[in-house]
Amino acid sequence: MRISLNIVNHRVEFNNEVTRMEKALNWVPITGKHRIEKGTIEYVPSVIEEGPNKGQYQICMMKSNIWFESGTINFDVTISNSLSGAQVVLNHGHPIEIFIGIGAGGAFGIGSWSNNRYEALTTAGDVEVAPSKYNVEIQVIGSHIKLLINGVSVCNTIANISKCQPAIFMRGEEKIIIENIHIASNPIKAFVVMQFTPEFNDLYAEVIKPTVESFKIDCVRADDIYSSDSILTDITQSIIESSFIVADITPDNPNVFYEVGYAHAIKKPVILLSDNRRDKLPFDISGFRVILYENSIGGKTKVEERLKKHINLILNG
Repeated sequence: MRISLNIVNHRVEFNNEVTRMEKALNWVPITGKHRIEKGTIEYVPSVIEEGPNKGQYQICMMKSNIWFESGTINFDVTISNSLSGAQVVLNHGHPIEIFIGIGAGGAFGIGSWSNNRYEALTTAGDVEVAPSKYNVEIQVIGSHIKLLINGVSVCNTIANISKCQPAIFMRGEEKIIIENIHIASNPIKAFVVMQFTPEFNDLYAEVIKPTVESFKIDCVRADDIYSSDSILTDITQSIIESSFIVADITPDNPNVFYEVGYAHAIKKPVILLSDNRRDKLPFDISGFRVILYENSIGGKTKVEERLKKHINLILNG
């Protein structure tokens, strides 16, 4: 799916059927002055005349009408002043907002805004950026965020991105021009953690995978991955690149608990499943909600329903 500031094609393929639709990328100003003309956004510097920030230059924040969670955002930006900033804001309006682009703690960077405090997560270059025209590309796969400037990868970090409407943040004493904005969304992915035995293979194939895929979400397990990297590298990378994890914790499998612990450490949403025949959950996860299921035909329907509710909660809040 590729969306631009002008009218573009939206192409989705499911079950070999192709749907085409057109949608315009629109922007709503939240604060500050701007001009929009023929697909170009121009930041108009203005001085604050009243209040505690009197004399400072007003920032400009604009929010789009497009929903985004995973994919690529690309645009060209012309900076006229070395202390200017132009960033895409993901998770706008959420408790933790992610700022990505030019002037985010360094010449180029990725940072977070939470509780009225900004923290630079990763930066490249000096604090000031050379006035010029830059191509900015932001790649998001699950929690993995990469920033490229003029085709060069300059910053990488891990931060959880929720389904959101991207915003653009601009600041400075001179005008900033943003043009050729494109947003390309990719399907999100869920990673399944479980023991590889016939009983759990059936649970994966007959319940978990079709339920997850009913939301048009890619569902993968470690044995679906074909790579020359180590198994541990593949698994941790898959957890990072997934929007959420589904884990069956019925048997005391060290690998499963390691992977669940890693997902919790990076604050990845995890849906826990367990056969109700299990006597007691481990202390470390006993406080988490667990979908208990019965390994029967009737139990299959119930676990599908509860799994759908949990996925809906993760996707829609």
